[in-house]
Amino acid sequence: MNELNVKIADETFCIEYRDPAVPHWFTGFTIESRGKIPLCPTDRDLEKIRANFIRTDSNRFSELPKRPPAQLEFHTIHYVMAKALLKRGVLLVHGSAVVADGNAYLFIAPSGTGKSTHTALWKEVLGERAYIINDDKQLIRLMGDVPLIYPTPWGMVKDDIQAKSAPLGAVIWLERGEKNEIEPIDEGKMFTQIYKASLMGENADEVAAILALQKKLLGKTKLYHIKCRADKDAAITAVNALLENR
Repeated sequence: MNELNVKIADETFCIEYRDPAVPHWFTGFTIESRGKIPLCPTDRDLEKIRANFIRTDSNRFSELPKRPPAQLEFHTIHYVMAKALLKRGVLLVHGSAVVADGNAYLFIAPSGTGKSTHTALWKEVLGERAYIINDDKQLIRLMGDVPLIYPTPWGMVKDDIQAKSAPLGAVIWLERGEKNEIEPIDEGKMFTQIYKASLMGENADEVAAILALQKKLLGKTKLYHIKCRADKDAAITAVNALLENR
């Protein structure tokens, strides 16, 4: 076994890995000192993720793609690390996060709805005032009363791969619509959406921890619902509501 030391969401990990290509996937997150949290994915973990790939790929492709061993191991590390972070009060959320004027705005929606398109349009509208942390996987933790969002090596990192944490300015549930409109919503309406977008618990303790973190998070940040087209005016509508009228 080889060892790889990384820092993610202000936690340091010492990862045991097999494939020599694995460190490439963690470019920008490695550290020289030994991580405090040991992470040792097992053969059982690898087989679980392999089965998930086969199930997902069977629904997407007529012929199963050949995935390199390093990719399988990388995603297995993701699976094991997300569980380790949950025990430390860090929640994994599927969404696209854009940082503008120092605050992060997290857009959540099912895959294919247009989250990445929308955050990319923020950059078009705001230029250097905005950058994207990650298009797919975010980590959120509460530091006192402030929810912070962190980049991860999983998903599509668009801009600064070494981007640091940013305060979470708002969570926005995104839906496609015939016109562009955004409005504040309450915790009750957002709860189902954040639950569907978050790490899924595999036992009662994990589910309880996830629900507790989600409840704390929603109570500490602004919540919005946006219905929009995939055009520049959609980003202008959101920016005006979230940034200009703060």
